[in-house]
Amino acid sequence: MNRISSVAMVAAGLMLGGWAGVLRADPNPAPASPAAAVPATATAPLALHTYLMDGSIITGKLGIKQFTVETAYGTLTIPVTDVQVLRPGLDSHPEIAAKIAAYIDKLDSADFNEREKAQKGLEALGPAIRNELAKYVKDPSAERRNRVQAILDEFDQESGDSDSGTPAAQPWVHGDTLATPQFTVVGRVMPRQFEIVTAYGPLTVKLDDVRVLQRAEPAGREEISKTVDVQGQNNINTNPRSTTIHVQKGDQVTVTADGTITLSPWGSNALCTPEGAANYGWFVPGRIAMGALVARVGRDGPVFKVGSKSAFTADHSGDLVFGVGMNPEYANNNFPGQFRVKVRVKPKD
Repeated sequence: MNRISSVAMVAAGLMLGGWAGVLRADPNPAPASPAAAVPATATAPLALHTYLMDGSIITGKLGIKQFTVETAYGTLTIPVTDVQVLRPGLDSHPEIAAKIAAYIDKLDSADFNEREKAQKGLEALGPAIRNELAKYVKDPSAERRNRVQAILDEFDQESGDSDSGTPAAQPWVHGDTLATPQFTVVGRVMPRQFEIVTAYGPLTVKLDDVRVLQRAEPAGREEISKTVDVQGQNNINTNPRSTTIHVQKGDQVTVTADGTITLSPWGSNALCTPEGAANYGWFVPGRIAMGALVARVGRDGPVFKVGSKSAFTADHSGDLVFGVGMNPEYANNNFPGQFRVKVRVKPKD
């Protein structure tokens, strides 16, 4: 089964415009789509990526010319050529809505094991359920309120430590959301099933099976976000920490870091941050303090200080690595601790 890279979500698709529609759950939930085994086709100007609930992806042109959206203010007709994002809501996925509601209800169960199971179940559903959980941050039940807040805090931590922007991570709302370049409308989208014309032939897909459908952008490099842990033992010269990120000349790189390592030759209280500790010596005299977080692009690239915060434009291409700036005299010492390093690479335009 092929996968394609996550595509950055169109900003309009994250906004709920001035329309409000009342959706009705489909009484006949669709079975899993047979399209799961179909690889994505080459991107064409009018192609759309269709992300299915099972995680598979189909790319191709839709076999229909327009969608209609039933709202409380009337029905809109929108040409497929104007569709940027179509995201079926919870009312189109009643089984997901029921699961969320059941878990939330059990967060203050008299049975501790049920409360634990419910919390873990909600955590497994991921940050997409944030909107539903947010309704309970002031719940009368202290147990439910505290567990909801703990889950939201966990989601916040995950958003800082992993790639974001994937379709599955986008928040659930109850209505079907359809975004065009001019506006976003929420309501019940019709038809409830349609064909996708791929390089391997047409496939019929039901809206109930779709997590999100969005306009395919021209192929290109995407922005990268990643978190890596640099251990005290990751001496930049002898044991650097790979990020597995290949930076190209002109890419803009931003880095933030925190944490501490212990400069053990000077005792267990000799702590340093990513800025290093010049009072214990220098990695590069007068420029990079002992224990500082440093980086290098490419095997032969120069080592430079990153510290707690840094931004730079790559002047050559190569793999990005991090490490600790440490005098070779102490390379074999044990340095407990680590720096947590968050990296964002924005490709050159």
